[in-house]
Amino acid sequence: MLKLNKFLRISIVFLVIFAWIFSGWPKIWQASLIPPEIKSADAASVGPNSPTSADGSSQAGGGTITWTNPTYATSSDNYRATAALPKGVISYYLQVTGFNFNIPTNARIDGIVVEVERSIAETTTYTKDNSIKIIQGGAISGNEYADTATAWPINSGDAYATYGGSSDLWGLSWTAADINSSNFGVAVQAKNTKVSAAFTNTAQVDHIRITVYYILPTMTVGTTGSQTATMNIPSTNNYVGGAFTFVTDINTATTTQIIITDTGTVNANLNLSNVDLYYETAATCSYEGTETLFGTATSFNASEKATVTGTMSVGTSQVCVYVVLDVGSGASADQTIEIEISNPSTEVTVSAGTVSPATAVAIAGTTTLQAAATVSCAASTSTTAFGTLTTSAVSTSTPNITITSSCTYTGGCTITVKDQGDTSNPGLYRSTSPVHLINSADATLAINIEGYGIQATTTGSLTLNPKYNKINNDVGGLTTPSSTNLATSTAAYDGQTIIITHKAAISNLTSAGDYNDTITYSCTGN
Repeated sequence: MLKLNKFLRISIVFLVIFAWIFSGWPKIWQASLIPPEIKSADAASVGPNSPTSADGSSQAGGGTITWTNPTYATSSDNYRATAALPKGVISYYLQVTGFNFNIPTNARIDGIVVEVERSIAETTTYTKDNSIKIIQGGAISGNEYADTATAWPINSGDAYATYGGSSDLWGLSWTAADINSSNFGVAVQAKNTKVSAAFTNTAQVDHIRITVYYILPTMTVGTTGSQTATMNIPSTNNYVGGAFTFVTDINTATTTQIIITDTGTVNANLNLSNVDLYYETAATCSYEGTETLFGTATSFNASEKATVTGTMSVGTSQVCVYVVLDVGSGASADQTIEIEISNPSTEVTVSAGTVSPATAVAIAGTTTLQAAATVSCAASTSTTAFGTLTTSAVSTSTPNITITSSCTYTGGCTITVKDQGDTSNPGLYRSTSPVHLINSADATLAINIEGYGIQATTTGSLTLNPKYNKINNDVGGLTTPSSTNLATSTAAYDGQTIIITHKAAISNLTSAGDYNDTITYSCTGN
């Protein structure tokens, strides 16, 4: 019988991985079937405002008569801009601008009302409107609103004539910037309609004023999805689950502050921290961890409120806002987290516009705090040896290795095995010349044929990988550099054992020498 002096030693390395449970990560929350009602904005108006600049000289648009003292039309004080009009003659445009409006930039302009306080100096009037037009961007444009049927009042009996309306845009599209511009205004042109005998009317304008009607956005705050079921004590960077939803009825509004409240049983002031809000524009809210951070992290105050300041633009497309926070070690198991915005109308701040509703908006569900889950593994020994192998027998190392494991993860744990081998291939390895590897693979070991592998047995609730659940001389091959599942569970367990048997065989071609292997068993929570 050929005997090879192969004193083989296997070092067993146990890697125990402790991990926190992040329940439900990642979760995709579908938008609720019945979305929150989007509230409509209320109309607002500003004015009437008076102009600060006036011009009645020659310009495009016809006419031949210049207005005298055009700036007198900037206030109602019986000082009048005048134009002496012979029969059939049209004045130049009296253009007034610089109304000093300061409408919020996110307003929707709904209507423009122009009022002209006008008369003639004489007791007989033939003077009527020839043209009343708006000035946008310094240009006379838009619909023609001249009232060519109504004569101007006589004998300096000033009276306002009204043009446009609260929903009349004069045939143009408007932004708040157009209205706020210094070159926004109105142009008035008068005509003496006398056609027979010579007769001069002196057209007079005492005052021109403008009122603008607009609507600011109303932002509606709602929720979608549900909070995650559990969080660990302690744990960090926890996505609460679900989302707050923000949407406007018109245009956009800039959100500058959001206050969230915890109404659960945990003391949020002491045990919840690093509150972050992340947001994205999306039809369906799905937190991935790559969203934009709103402001900077904050904490809950003694009133269980966390105030976050930042900048977030919200328009008519839904914006999803996700809550992420840390749980401190001072929290107790079975305490709860319940996140809401108690009164969006006062706790969500926008640069211009209103927020609804005025009642609490809470993400559905409750998050229950629990002690951090753990998993442990222990080995009965760190080494096992084959002694001297012969070609006439399949050898078993001694002693067998017993792994004892406990797991508190509700989803159970997994025990894996990874071989070192020659770092590229698994097996018993001779690193000195002549280098040789007794390969490890699934096999039925036989005398005078090289082979190496393990068997595993258990009497507990763990489920063995069939690859290693072998008897007699059947073995499961090891793997490297990746791991292979040895046993798994789907629930927590305590003190479960796995007995590992190591088997090997050699041939008469196997190089003599010392062979070694390192096997790593890892325990992780599911």
